[in-house]
Amino acid sequence: ISPRFAVLFVALTSSSLLVKHSSSETSGASASEVLPFRSPQVPAPNPLDADGDRADNWKIWKQRWDNYCIITGLLDQPEDYKCAMLLHSIGIEAMRIFNGLKFSDGEDRNNMADVIKKFDQHFLGQTQEFFERFQFNRRNQESGESIDEYVSVLRNMAKTCGFCDCMHELLIMDRILLGILDDKTREELLSTHDLTLVKAIEICRAREAATIHMKALKNEEINKGKGTQKQKKPMKPRDRTKGKQHQTETTRTTTKKCYFSKQVHAMRKESCPAWGKNHFPTSRKCKDRSVHVVQDDYASDSSTSSTGTISTITVELCHDVNSAQSQHPLIYCEMLINDKPVRLQIDCGATVCILPKCYLKNLEVRPENVNLQMWNELSVKALGKCRVHVKNLVTNEKFKVDFVIVNEAFTPLLSGNAAQAMGLITVNYGNFKVVNGISTASHSYIQQFPAVFKDTPGILPGKKVHLTVEDGATPRKAKYYNRTARDLPILKRGDTVRMKPFALGQMSWDKAHLTKRLDERSYEVQSAGTTFRRNRQHLVKTTQPT
Repeated sequence: ISPRFAVLFVALTSSSLLVKHSSSETSGASASEVLPFRSPQVPAPNPLDADGDRADNWKIWKQRWDNYCIITGLLDQPEDYKCAMLLHSIGIEAMRIFNGLKFSDGEDRNNMADVIKKFDQHFLGQTQEFFERFQFNRRNQESGESIDEYVSVLRNMAKTCGFCDCMHELLIMDRILLGILDDKTREELLSTHDLTLVKAIEICRAREAATIHMKALKNEEINKGKGTQKQKKPMKPRDRTKGKQHQTETTRTTTKKCYFSKQVHAMRKESCPAWGKNHFPTSRKCKDRSVHVVQDDYASDSSTSSTGTISTITVELCHDVNSAQSQHPLIYCEMLINDKPVRLQIDCGATVCILPKCYLKNLEVRPENVNLQMWNELSVKALGKCRVHVKNLVTNEKFKVDFVIVNEAFTPLLSGNAAQAMGLITVNYGNFKVVNGISTASHSYIQQFPAVFKDTPGILPGKKVHLTVEDGATPRKAKYYNRTARDLPILKRGDTVRMKPFALGQMSWDKAHLTKRLDERSYEVQSAGTTFRRNRQHLVKTTQPT
């Protein structure tokens, strides 16, 4: 090919390429104009959560639905299509609510705006502004909540409080001033002149950022300090078997009955099941230190429904208060005793409740022979016991608690059983196997036969009931029934006697006039116009006139 024809061929080829390129651009532009707009594939909002704060859940869901309608172009569709899409996305619970809504004559069930209006009336109802303001005024900054999150929550809550525009920002600023957690930030806000909402938010942000930076610097310094420390070589465990090589293998494997575990095993501490345990039930050492059992019986007072009675009914000689110190924080509660708040420690290991004498006002202490054995084997002689009225300051529940009174200034204690009876702690017996636990058979019987265990006695069927005794049966009394009464001198009618006091807190023996002898041990006496039946053991003859 000659050079002239080569140049002509190249020119024609380039011009054809330019024509093709321009034609492709024009065709692409025309195609873009012809193709319809394809909406993005955005999933519908999740179904409405009908539990919890339903009003707030509906507001958030409605806002997401409006965004979904704008993104997908749903507003351009027919009304029945929009309404069907709304009911399909809102969920089953809201669909049930929709089926129960009533539409008036001017409202359409197939119109999305009318359906949303009905849901607004159902979930929001009539807004109580005073309650919204109450919620706003008690909203404080939560732990771990940033200042921006706190301000955003306050702004949303202020929308339904009915604040005027001139006071809107001032009230939010006051709430920030009172509700923030950091006292130093509050002090800086109070010292700022001409404080506004913008200034308050900036100060809180600066304080928050400074706190985060200081924590990061401290952690970095701690890590540097740890890196500079020399790593100590691990110490090898001491071989305690050295020096005892003269013992033969037969001596080491000798089996005997162990003094600690009361079992037969090799005479090595590693083979003893009691090794490393503070208490082993079968150990002779543990059995030598016998502690009498303390049984606590908790029953509610039938005369009043708001008062519970907590009493310890069986105390032999010694109470075991296992209040050993541990690394865990102690639990305290504040109760009202004698109209004064008292700080009580909840000790799950204690079997009795302890109260120093200084907390008692005019209450009488019942003298009893009670010894308190502490966790450190210290024995303390108690003054006695006293039933004290205790009131919970939070629930306003009242209880009658039997306290063991001590003269020492100990920390007042609530036992584990008392704390459970008062509802302060809960033991989930169903989550573990109870060993020598509490038998719940009596409670099941009471629940199964409530009519039998009611307070009022029952009545046998029929108008007249005749009880028969087996022929030849002779009534018998206990051997000790009248033994003491027969040994005492017989009282005569008209004698002046003194009666043993039975009322709680009464110490003196009242004078009485003997009117009748009922049997060999019982007498009828009169005191202050009232007739009493008393045992001979409870009457003492006196020469003083009535």
